[in-house]
Amino acid sequence: MIYVELPLSRIAVGQPIPVNIFDARGQLLIRKGQAITGAAHKEMLASHRAQVTELDLQAWQRSHDRRVYAMLRDGRSLDEILSTPLPSTILDVDYAVGFELTGGWLDLHEALNAVLYHGEGSRHAISRLDAIQSRATALLRADPDAALFTLFQALPDATLPYSAKHALLTAVISDLTAQTLQVDALVRPVLFQAALTMNISIARLQDALVRQTSLPTADQQQQIVQHPARSVELLRGLGLDNEDLFDIVGGHRVPLDGTGLTRNLECRQILQMADQFIAKMAPRATRIGQMPIRAAKSIVADPDGKPTRIGSAMSRATGFYPPGTFVKLGNGETAVAVRRGGAANTPLVVSVIGAGGMALGQYTGRDTTDARYGVRGAVGAQPRLRLDRERIDRVADKIRPAAE
Repeated sequence: MIYVELPLSRIAVGQPIPVNIFDARGQLLIRKGQAITGAAHKEMLASHRAQVTELDLQAWQRSHDRRVYAMLRDGRSLDEILSTPLPSTILDVDYAVGFELTGGWLDLHEALNAVLYHGEGSRHAISRLDAIQSRATALLRADPDAALFTLFQALPDATLPYSAKHALLTAVISDLTAQTLQVDALVRPVLFQAALTMNISIARLQDALVRQTSLPTADQQQQIVQHPARSVELLRGLGLDNEDLFDIVGGHRVPLDGTGLTRNLECRQILQMADQFIAKMAPRATRIGQMPIRAAKSIVADPDGKPTRIGSAMSRATGFYPPGTFVKLGNGETAVAVRRGGAANTPLVVSVIGAGGMALGQYTGRDTTDARYGVRGAVGAQPRLRLDRERIDRVADKIRPAAE
């Protein structure tokens, strides 16, 4: 067992201690539930080099982090937050087993799919979700364009379960939109987690509906209507304890009519819009997916056709032709968008199909700010085309937009 130093300065006098405290030899000094009685008691503990198990301290810190989050959301002062002692209780969820993921987006897809499919029966679900979110956030920060490229390329792939693709892409777009809108950095991780878990109660049904050639049955429709509340119930059952998360998940499909926590209204709007955007683009057995610009226009405008604040931010965050989607160029070539450009309609692209319709043996980078290669419009996925990602990235690195 690994022991670490007890942070005596962060412990309040007179409050129950939620862990056992030991001396340097591993002998019990204070039993869980007892309290430090005063300054002299603290000095005695310091003289014995008081320590706790590493696992206990990590769980204790997670409990403290949750308290700090709540204080920040309540607008407490920094001085008050910094002076807040470690809490006197630790939840079972704070002892979640740690996991670390090191793969790419498709590895995360596989890991998330397992959690979504097993739901409340998933072992160590919270730890696995934390690991997925941590790795996804790191990948997104490192290269947002690569994240969009990989996930938009995966979206029409019928061999990959849809529910996890939808969740990851919705999380990425929600986060990029929130950044564009300068949503508080404290809140964005909660929005990301909400996107990953909002459909945890109907993941299998979601995948079945993508393949289903008939309209949803009455029972399926009822499950769809009830799934936000059911997902919240399931997340509570897993041991999660964040009312903002529950509010955003529970409100991601309901009309924004003033119900719910006011402070989460913008996050609920972002998640609703991203959720609808991806759903419209995703192909189903009964229809092809909409082009990204058409899907965007159908959800980002108000009833009068004017772009909304959040819709405009989402368009800026992803572009009209997001990385990973295909476009037709002014010279007749078909290209794949690789990176977002200086404007929503000028992505950096690599031509992969010639004007005559034949796949190009040699990819060619095109600057869409050049009138000769301007984007005429979006085209659908190219399922028979196998892209060499490494070659595309090498070609893309050489593109120098005229706007620069």
